[in-house]
Amino acid sequence: MRMRILGMLLVCTVLAAPIAWKFALKDYQKSRISTFLDPSQDAKGAGYQQIQARITVGSGGLTGKGFKQGTQGQLRFLPVAHNDFIFSVLAEEQGFAGVLVALGLYLFVILRAARGRAPGEGSPGRLPRARRARQLHLPGGL
Repeated sequence: MRMRILGMLLVCTVLAAPIAWKFALKDYQKSRISTFLDPSQDAKGAGYQQIQARITVGSGGLTGKGFKQGTQGQLRFLPVAHNDFIFSVLAEEQGFAGVLVALGLYLFVILRAARGRAPGEGSPGRLPRARRARQLHLPGGL
């Protein structure tokens, strides 16, 4: 996508946000957005999980507490720790160092995928000429 188009979409989104807030969003949707931005507004309700996730990440420290040794995740302070807040549990058990390793692996995968789509390396989904020719001559298109 060209940067000009992306910039225009961003400007349109920013200009439409106040209008959507005033006329399009229902009260519960506004509440979700404001709780996401400031979870301390409803610390015992909708903001509880986000606050506990931050506490969980902070309790891991630099090196973590060890696999299945985290207090916040294992003692169910995070109600859906195995699903929604898996990153928080990883940060508590493996610490800041483990989080850096996990994010580094994600970055590696993203960069490898981006490199495969670099200009000049062919379009995704297209086969090289020789391989395409072989497929055309085999029975069943294999």
